[in-house]
Amino acid sequence: MVPHSRRHPSSLPLPRELLLDLLGWLHLLAADAPGSPQLAWTVLLSACLRRSSLEAVARQTPGGPCATAVREVVQMLLGWLPLSRWEDRFNEALRARWLPLLQGQRVTLVGDETGLPFWGRRQGLTAELRGGAPKNGACRFFYYVTIAALWRGIRVPLGVARWRAGETLGEVFERLAGPLLESEMVVESWLWDRGAATVGMLRRWQAWEQPFVVAAPRKGPKHGVASILTRLEGEHGFTRRQPPAYRQPYTLHPEKQSGEQPVTVTLVVGWERVKRAVGERRQRSLRRSKVRPGQVWRAVAWFTDAGDWRGRGGAVQAYYRKRQSIESSYRLSHAYRGRTSSRDVRLRFLLFALSQLVQSLWSWQRRQLGRWVRTDRERRRVERWRMNDYAAAVVQEAVSWLARPPGEGWQLERLGEAGGAV
Repeated sequence: MVPHSRRHPSSLPLPRELLLDLLGWLHLLAADAPGSPQLAWTVLLSACLRRSSLEAVARQTPGGPCATAVREVVQMLLGWLPLSRWEDRFNEALRARWLPLLQGQRVTLVGDETGLPFWGRRQGLTAELRGGAPKNGACRFFYYVTIAALWRGIRVPLGVARWRAGETLGEVFERLAGPLLESEMVVESWLWDRGAATVGMLRRWQAWEQPFVVAAPRKGPKHGVASILTRLEGEHGFTRRQPPAYRQPYTLHPEKQSGEQPVTVTLVVGWERVKRAVGERRQRSLRRSKVRPGQVWRAVAWFTDAGDWRGRGGAVQAYYRKRQSIESSYRLSHAYRGRTSSRDVRLRFLLFALSQLVQSLWSWQRRQLGRWVRTDRERRRVERWRMNDYAAAVVQEAVSWLARPPGEGWQLERLGEAGGAV
């Protein structure tokens, strides 16, 4: 699909073209699937972009397929491949357009873990569910790990994987990061929140000679990071001027019986005001201490490889602010993820992976539009084309197609060519 070849370069893609592009990529994921994969993908897309369930899509589409028919075609699609193959195929789709473009480019890779609460019976799902801090009344979660590239102000999802109960974060990271490290991208640094402050993750970065900045959890009130930050706050936290940055080697010890050896990294400490300035945004992944009377400055810390600027507190603090863009991905991932109460882990993964793929293709479309911008008016038009506009256009066309009787209206032949035509 080349949306600008027949119209003025500043015009936005038509809803039909956007839906064709999405369905073209999804068709490549399951080109030989039995049944009606085209119908199944359209329903799944509608559920994600409207943040509703499959049954709601069927119920709210006049003249469309009934809920039973929807469940049957979706189950046929889900059962066509094992879940590990679905994971591989979605990752291939996420990287297909972007990796060739990012060759030789300097990028920042941002990783994160997303936990989706599960309130049902755990029978049969023991291997898929992980425990965690209670959230919304749940203490068991389906966890997914994502990796995205920050490049020229664009956030590009490049990988998504399940994080199962029997796996460490390092094992999931190795599965996702391998193809990215084999590409020709120039990685300025990996950014991760405190979930990656483990011996396994830090040792992998060191073994691969990868630069990293990881939020340091405020643990160990007697001998850990918390004791160091508390001491520094006592010495410098009550002055008017911002205290100097601080760094020192720090050794992390693995859990008992893990078989791993301790790893030594650099602990970098920066400072932030206790009283947040108007309009200031702060990264939630940093553990913050309780404030004492009269305290002006609070210490925050990161683990780094100490290479170049990563040994300086101010530079690390400024660089880590890039991770704030991940907050927008949280909103997009949850705002465009279909709802379900199903125990089917395949359906749950596909709904989450679809939200990542939709974000990736929206970013690609915006970039394609930006390449044709010649005036400030056109630039503002592209900037105002938000994700919700993209989603509304796709849903509009998807619902229109679902409402038509089979065999009528336009058909989606040759979808295998649509996904790779841009």
